Amino acid sequence: MGKIHRCGLYIRVSTEEQAQKEEGSLKNQRARLERFIADKNRHAEDYGSGDEWLIHDYYEENPKSAKNTDRPKYQQLIADIESGLVNTILFTELSRISRSTKDFLELCGFLEDHDADFVCLQHPELNSTSAHGRVLMTMLVAMMQFEREINVDRSQKSYQERASRGLWTCGNLFGYDLAERKGYLTVNKAEKKIVQFIFRKYIETGSIGKVVKLCRQHGYKTKTYESRRKDTHHGTDFTYTSVKQMLSNLAYVAKKQLGRPRRVKGRDGKWRSVPSSVKPKVITTECWEPIIDQQTFDQAKNLLVISSSSRMPVKASKGEHIYLLGQSLFCNPCKEMLTNGGSYRDGVLVPHYVHRIGKKMDFCALPPNINADRLDEIVWERIARNLSDADLQRWTEQAQQASSQIGVEEIQAEVAEIREALKAKRESHANILKGFGGGEADAETRKLLATLAEDIAALRQRLTEKKTELDAARKEQAASAGKPKSVAKMRATALRDLDAEQKKDILKLLVRTVELTPNSIVINPIQGDPIVGEVKERQGVRSGRWRFIDVAWLN
Repeated sequence: MGKIHRCGLYIRVSTEEQAQKEEGSLKNQRARLERFIADKNRHAEDYGSGDEWLIHDYYEENPKSAKNTDRPKYQQLIADIESGLVNTILFTELSRISRSTKDFLELCGFLEDHDADFVCLQHPELNSTSAHGRVLMTMLVAMMQFEREINVDRSQKSYQERASRGLWTCGNLFGYDLAERKGYLTVNKAEKKIVQFIFRKYIETGSIGKVVKLCRQHGYKTKTYESRRKDTHHGTDFTYTSVKQMLSNLAYVAKKQLGRPRRVKGRDGKWRSVPSSVKPKVITTECWEPIIDQQTFDQAKNLLVISSSSRMPVKASKGEHIYLLGQSLFCNPCKEMLTNGGSYRDGVLVPHYVHRIGKKMDFCALPPNINADRLDEIVWERIARNLSDADLQRWTEQAQQASSQIGVEEIQAEVAEIREALKAKRESHANILKGFGGGEADAETRKLLATLAEDIAALRQRLTEKKTELDAARKEQAASAGKPKSVAKMRATALRDLDAEQKKDILKLLVRTVELTPNSIVINPIQGDPIVGEVKERQGVRSGRWRFIDVAWLN
């Protein structure tokens, strides 16, 4: 009596297109393997001896590459061999089971350890039971891996050549549509406005989190597109990551960076950067039009750099602290601008001015953190002391009027943007319905229509709320314009009742820079002589002089 082969039939294709063909490769593989087993059993019956071949299960893999063993059905097959349910693997070609020499040799060792065999219909002379078969098998698999690596290298060189000519070499990009001419992009007018909105709001707020919130309030979604496999991918809400990637994407100014490191996944599962053979450089392309001007892009880029180098973690939910001396405070020993920072204590922000990462010199005696609230208070008190009644009234009224006007203008801009978004959503909804001409839509299209309807309803509600808010802001602006504060009241409340934004606006008009040394504060006004103060130890305080700042002004 021969051996009973409990067979696992492994079937695989690489792409969705192959899998979707009714009379394609999957069916052909299955038929060939079944025919092989039938022939083996028929031969045993005719001659009254031989092995018995039984089909335990079909291991039909979803479209998946054989470059590694990260395949569900493959792993299930291995588990069934370990448990003794399968003792023979059948497949039509070596490339179906593996394209890696290392993986295939490990499989052969595994089969040998579990007293199991394999059969390849393309090369029946290969088997795992003889030295001759193992040598031939190793050579063939090595050649297949070599061929795959040659194809990868060829594709990479083609990609680099196309990129060096300025052609678009990636997939879908929000703001653009893929043109019929390969490598070219055309501007999507509706998405273009959203891209410009994101850049504008980021420059105004300096916060990606706030931009994401505004996008969701306006009902903006990421790109809806159809993949090469004809699958429709619907747009989703913008996220922190998607907005940040957009703000740093050179494509929006019609440029490309060449020579970026390529990331590949090693056999240990870790990603590694592979340096490009092209020297890193940025080129301007004529294959699509810019959506953002260079100055706007550079502003956003600089804000991203400052944000990433800040020591204070971004926690938008805690609220935003207003630093009166932001962008004007300098460390004299380091000749560097200090940036906004801080830490959270029991959920409350403790604001500091700090050196940017890597910018503090070893010889600098200034502390790493300087109390922002105390320093702002001291500088504001000294500047306000020099303000005449007339100056104080003029600057305060201007700040109040500007703040009121900005509030109205911002709400008006938001109303206009919501109306634009509402118009675009309505047009998309109408165009989809028009395309069916009264016919029955499929499930995917009905889902898209339902999503658009929800977005339209949300935008209408948002528009109503904003109109109400705009009316209230206009009434408040008119009321405040008719009731100016008296000069005496301005003087009495200048150090107490003005909000931080008004104080910051006044300081911008009066102060060029504020310089810190280990023992002094120097205020450089836009007009007049520098104001110098000596930082001294506070009475009864043992910690350093900069923690509880006290200043004796010399002029």
